[in-house]
Amino acid sequence: MHKKINGGTTITSKKIRPLSGTKADTHEDFRTSGVFFKQLIESLKDYCVFTTDHLGNISSWNSGAEMMTGWSEAEIVGKSIGVLYTLADRRNKRPFQELLIAREKGKATNERWHVRKDGTTFWGSGLVFPLLDEKNKLRGYTKAMRNLTTERNKELALKESEAFSQSIFHSSPDCVKVLNPQGNIITMNNPGLQLLEISDLDMVQGKAWIEFWEGEYAEATQTAINRVKRGRTARFQGRMATMSGTYKWWDVMVSPIRGADGKTRQLLAVLRDITRLKEAEQEKQQMIVELKNEKEKLEENEVRLNQLQQQKDDFISMASHELKTPITSIKAYGQVLENIFRQKEFIREADMLLKLNAQVDRLTNLIGDLLDVTKIQSGRLQFKEDYFDFNAVVNEVREEIQLTAPRHTITTRFKKSGTLYGDKERIAQVLTNLISNAIKYSPHANKVIVETSYGKDKVIVSLTDFGVGIAKSNQKRIFEQFYRVTGNNQNTFPGLGLGLYISAEIIKRSGGEIWLSDSKMGKGSTFSFSLPYHKNTVNS
Repeated sequence: MHKKINGGTTITSKKIRPLSGTKADTHEDFRTSGVFFKQLIESLKDYCVFTTDHLGNISSWNSGAEMMTGWSEAEIVGKSIGVLYTLADRRNKRPFQELLIAREKGKATNERWHVRKDGTTFWGSGLVFPLLDEKNKLRGYTKAMRNLTTERNKELALKESEAFSQSIFHSSPDCVKVLNPQGNIITMNNPGLQLLEISDLDMVQGKAWIEFWEGEYAEATQTAINRVKRGRTARFQGRMATMSGTYKWWDVMVSPIRGADGKTRQLLAVLRDITRLKEAEQEKQQMIVELKNEKEKLEENEVRLNQLQQQKDDFISMASHELKTPITSIKAYGQVLENIFRQKEFIREADMLLKLNAQVDRLTNLIGDLLDVTKIQSGRLQFKEDYFDFNAVVNEVREEIQLTAPRHTITTRFKKSGTLYGDKERIAQVLTNLISNAIKYSPHANKVIVETSYGKDKVIVSLTDFGVGIAKSNQKRIFEQFYRVTGNNQNTFPGLGLGLYISAEIIKRSGGEIWLSDSKMGKGSTFSFSLPYHKNTVNS
């Protein structure tokens, strides 16, 4: 009987019989004797070869077995073959199952983990066959085994690597395809099948990848395949339909899969669904176009608005100038007539002309306010700056207004303010507006207080009335153009709502500040403003 061990050495096993007396028989008897067999197995240094009795107890042990397992012949002979198997295999009776298979079928092959004397394991590939005597009675078993641990570890590492690659392959959220060098689909990951709405890989396996693209994108696909076949990478974006006919945008990267020789063996294509990104880009571009159109419309409207504003300012400026001459003439004729009537003792008629002159003065002030607003908005409000005595200007304005407001006493409380640099007439205009407002909005009071004080580099003026006051909700808007306080009978007071706006602009352009210091309903209000002393502190 001949047994070949893993394609290597052949071990001859014959039935065991007693030695005869002839020379030929002697030679044959030696070949079949235990001595010959022992010498044979001792020569197999790369193999673990041992025999057992019919119960599986080791009866002989070659040097290759000692090198492979760490057991010497003296230590191992008489022990059960189970000492060479793992605990799990011993529990499952694997050692004796191998012997049984060898007895029944004439041989048994196996590959499994075995245990060395020190407890470490090795992967052994073995062959077991029975030893029979001349009467075909089982005398024992022979096992020959090779250590294939290195090969096994490589095999396991390869399997782990393949499993890892498969895990990455199928866990990628992108559509991943493997193509042959001709561009035909070999396989595709599960997310890719879902993205392309493919129910079974067989539907696309073996088909040319280029067939799934249309027009310019088919050309881009073929170009990418040709490029990658030369060992380079390729990338493009294209529009391709799923199996249900839904078109999607894809960002495609194609790379070579190289063999051990470095040559391209397969192609790896990764397709990322960028449909939403493309749609967002299209929406963005559309929005940019719309915003650009809106911007152009706004710019056109702004130009038109500026033109209208300029026309309005020009009209108000022209009208104001044109009205000044006839109003001045009306006032002059009125004053002449008043004097004539008083000389002739037409007192009633003279008083009527006096009221006429007062209304003419009011109209003159309104026209002046409109003209100032126009100049402020167009940046043409002029200032004639010079040094002047601030307290003296305050007193002059007080005296002028006191003559026309006999029911109110305008009290001044001056502290030395010194010389100021600025436009004397514009500052007087602010004082006139504030004192006039204080009188107008305190019809049931009889006094107004004007105080001056000074700081390190500025003078401060405060004007207090004891009139109707301003509601807290209205206080933030009192310096706005055309804003007039309403409610609690305040809507009965005449005016265009320009006085405080003009005053605030004059003070601001003079380098100062203006504010409402205090106001309570039914108690009155206090307005204040400050101005710098010196020219170099004036806000240009």
